[in-house]
Amino acid sequence: NGTDPIDSTLNKAAIGLTTRGDMVYHDANGLQRRAVGAANTIVQSDGTDPQYQVPLAAHIEVVELSGATYDDIQDYINFFGVRTVLSGGTLTDAGSGVVAVASLTGWVKATDSETAAGVFFNYGGASTGTLTDLTTHHIYLDYNGGTPQLVTATDHTTHGLKLDHIHLGTAYRAGATMHFHQSDNIGIGGINRTNMHHVEEEAAHRVSGILATGTGTRNLVITTGVLYEGLSRHTTDALNTSVAGTFSYWYYDGDLGPAAWVEVTGQTAISRTQYNALATGLASLGTNRYGVHWLYIDIDGEDFHVVYGQGNYKANEAIDADVPSSLPDIVTNYGVLLAKIICQEGTDTLIISYPWTSAFKSSLATDHGNLAGLADDDHAQYQKETDFTAGSVLFRGSSVITEDNSNLFWDNINKVLGIGTNTPASSAKLYVGGDIFLINSGGDPRIVLGDSTGAGNWGGIRWDSSSDYIGIGTQANIDAIVIKEAGDVGIGTNNPGTKLEILNAGDQLKLSFDGTDNVIFAVDTNGVLTIT
Repeated sequence: NGTDPIDSTLNKAAIGLTTRGDMVYHDANGLQRRAVGAANTIVQSDGTDPQYQVPLAAHIEVVELSGATYDDIQDYINFFGVRTVLSGGTLTDAGSGVVAVASLTGWVKATDSETAAGVFFNYGGASTGTLTDLTTHHIYLDYNGGTPQLVTATDHTTHGLKLDHIHLGTAYRAGATMHFHQSDNIGIGGINRTNMHHVEEEAAHRVSGILATGTGTRNLVITTGVLYEGLSRHTTDALNTSVAGTFSYWYYDGDLGPAAWVEVTGQTAISRTQYNALATGLASLGTNRYGVHWLYIDIDGEDFHVVYGQGNYKANEAIDADVPSSLPDIVTNYGVLLAKIICQEGTDTLIISYPWTSAFKSSLATDHGNLAGLADDDHAQYQKETDFTAGSVLFRGSSVITEDNSNLFWDNINKVLGIGTNTPASSAKLYVGGDIFLINSGGDPRIVLGDSTGAGNWGGIRWDSSSDYIGIGTQANIDAIVIKEAGDVGIGTNNPGTKLEILNAGDQLKLSFDGTDNVIFAVDTNGVLTIT
């Protein structure tokens, strides 16, 4: 009621505390009344007297080292905020090559500076200018010192790194049709979105280490290393199955009811005898065939899994083999592929390659100059040079490469091919020890003799199947001489009616002793024979 004894001591005037929440404070003149402040205000000192004020982020301290340049909540907001649209900002096609942006609330830096204040703001919405046809545009909201405006660019780096610009979406104009995609309003979920980005790309990925090698007895040695699952970092365990530790083998068994993946735990060595025949489970590798095995590690970095390959491979097939399309869930969604391991049936050597690049790279060097071991003849699918006779021309028989030295022979000294003989005459280029059949399945067969002096300089022998005769001639007259099936010979005609028929408009036959001593036989149009 203003008559408290303190009044008479410090201030002769009565102080009336009339409202709930009023308080007394001391200023230069003594005790004073401070009326209760508005809702959501607190009492703060201005350095002299207390005042009711809205609390400012710049006045609220965070834990810091003494003397830190940035030390309050406003500083924290400035440096750890994410430029984003918080609500609104829907994109629509406004027609005529224009994109409309609805009103929105956002957060952004006041200027393009790391130390600038982070600010919340509202924007009333607007439309872009007319976008260039057949071109992709990136649409941004520029804070513009407190007067937000829309800007566009055809290169995403034009505004993409500016801290006072918010990416609203991307648009492509195709004439009157507008294709556009609105950016997600990430806001405070930015870090989680980054984590999900990585997890959706792959369950986890290797960063370093985790290298697998063999011991010579098909045991595995795997070094420690680092995995990332999204943004989470895992250090992996080392493994040496020749000393301690095991891995699980996996195969698919279609015979089970129902068909399922089978895990075989406690394994220490890569199999050299089996592969996964999906319909029936495990099956035996063929002689000298290759098994392919796929090595995985759990995301937690503690457990290892090997999936049997699904082929009874030849060497080249094993090298080309890719990761099976069907895999157990534990390696698909909770594992990282470490290596592809190839092991030949019955051997202890492991060929290990790593998937760190787009193609598998072998961990072993290939020495094409080292052919040691081929003479051992322990590969049934290959034949040695010493299996064949010198001079043989090789051909494929019923199932393998073979020879017939007595009937198909190459004399490499005289460069002569012998057919039907292995002793061709050295003066011939082709020596045939038997009949020759020349068959032309596409037409009448012929033998053409020519030189290289020009096109058309040739002679030949041909068989005319429609008229049953052999014709001998040149490029100018292919039937200069014919021999009919009955033995009739024609010169100048391909249809002789007697054993010898000579057809010519002038002299038909000339018998000569030398260039001047001769006799000529001629038949005129009346059939009169003249001998001169």
